[in-house]
Amino acid sequence: MRTLGLVLAVCCLGCGSTPPAKQTRQPLTPDAAAMGATGVDSISKCPATGLWTECSALKRLDQAGLVITRDSAPAQHAGLAKPGLLLHTARGDLQLFFYGDTAARKAAEAGLDRREYIELTDEPTFKNEWTIIRAWNMLGLLRVPSQEERERIWNALMAGPPQPPRPSPAKPPAP
Repeated sequence: MRTLGLVLAVCCLGCGSTPPAKQTRQPLTPDAAAMGATGVDSISKCPATGLWTECSALKRLDQAGLVITRDSAPAQHAGLAKPGLLLHTARGDLQLFFYGDTAARKAAEAGLDRREYIELTDEPTFKNEWTIIRAWNMLGLLRVPSQEERERIWNALMAGPPQPPRPSPAKPPAP
């Protein structure tokens, strides 16, 4: 009987404590946070500038049919000074870092220890390396165990950022 009383006392004491604060995962939705500095109010209205933005990357991943959730915490990665976008897949993580242009992305990438990363064509090892994705002004770091999932995410992002509409050619004057 003493054991039962001790167990109940311990359980009651544990119920009074507050759980530690955790990061939350949010489904991809067209919210203001997903739009970054563009000021666009939904993913569907993300501007086509020819460069990757948070909203254009989220839209592309959504269009590819990938189930991605956005973490409330920013992505932090050793060797990269700028925080990025932290996303989670069913079995892994995707970190996206956006820069003003390709040259800025290349300069940031130079700070990474290349021994810790693999290309899509490399087979992941037991070390669980990050797959590096270089897409115009965006640097992606992907860690998933499935080659199929790696390829789907790679293909969605390597298709390129949305391009601005081309002006229609001027019609010649009527005779």
